[in-house]
Amino acid sequence: MTPNRTAQAGQVLYLTAADVAAELRLTLPAGQVWEVDMTASAVPPGVTVQWDRVHGLIDPAASGDYQLIIFWADTTGHHAVTPYVVRVSNPALAPTAAKVAQYLGKGDDPSALALAEQSLPVVAQFVRAYTRDEGFDTAGVPNDALAAVIVSATARLVTNPEQSRTVTVGDYSESFATFAGFTLPELVTLNRYRRRAR
Repeated sequence: MTPNRTAQAGQVLYLTAADVAAELRLTLPAGQVWEVDMTASAVPPGVTVQWDRVHGLIDPAASGDYQLIIFWADTTGHHAVTPYVVRVSNPALAPTAAKVAQYLGKGDDPSALALAEQSLPVVAQFVRAYTRDEGFDTAGVPNDALAAVIVSATARLVTNPEQSRTVTVGDYSESFATFAGFTLPELVTLNRYRRRAR
């Protein structure tokens, strides 16, 4: 979904149906009012839906896309039913070198942290290019699903920075995970956000 507005977790969200309609340049017949569909609209945790507005403090743990539905109604039914997407970003969910090291069980290993610092921006750019910026907010912070992909893919790179497939010493041989693209579970997640070329 392409967002109409971005908001940040932990901040106040206040939108009236009339403001949304004005922003979208929708016209309204005389004597009618814009309403928010209280059943079909999805709002961030902490935000309340009323018949003509949404308001409240967005939960600090929230992230993702939320769709409001506005309309006007008369005796013949609902008219100009229009979706409006609010994307909530959460900087606390951004992938970090510390999260990669913790994912590997090496949270206190300085060499793992240093490798993660170097590798994380590279993998984040791979993910951003793959999704063509979908799933990232205007500050470049990925949503929680893409952040998980970035952490897991970076962990493979950190575990094996030389990208060796196998190491053999005498009779002993060990195979390593490499970063030769995204894994199937990562691709399933990434493909949910990938914007297809037209």
